[in-house]
Amino acid sequence: MAAHPDAHRQVRPVAAQTTYALRQQILRPHQSIAEVGFPGDDDPETGHFAAFAGADADAGTGAGEPIGVVTVLHQPPPLARIADPDRWWRLRGMATVERHRRGGVGSALVDAALAHVAAHDGTGVWCHARLPAVEFYRRHGFVESGDPWDEPGLGPHVAMWRRIPRPPPP
Repeated sequence: MAAHPDAHRQVRPVAAQTTYALRQQILRPHQSIAEVGFPGDDDPETGHFAAFAGADADAGTGAGEPIGVVTVLHQPPPLARIADPDRWWRLRGMATVERHRRGGVGSALVDAALAHVAAHDGTGVWCHARLPAVEFYRRHGFVESGDPWDEPGLGPHVAMWRRIPRPPPP
């Protein structure tokens, strides 16, 4: 049996700008590259991660085109009744090249983002998920909050969130 094309992949922290091409191509094709930045992209706490495959992954240099990207920003959620809103983070700009979907790239990116949040003492993560991605987020422990809505220019979304488990004391 042949290895999945993503069998040799690596997820690494990257600069915000490295995520922009996939954000634009997959999530916001109606915008220019200059318009796809998020408020907070340049905050030193913000985590940007990209997945690379094949020779780009094996080289470990960050050269080449990413096959998936995600950003996680320190941002309180718009959810009611949260005791610790200042320790929550927002997952944004999750995008994977279509031919690499369903091979673990998205899961590896979410794992990197959640590890980043945990390393920064975060207690929860939230996102505005496109409806076709809801099941993916459910598999990663997210739950829906509220009713879906139509995000102008982007399509139907729903708010989702999950807690970050606290590590056991040493």
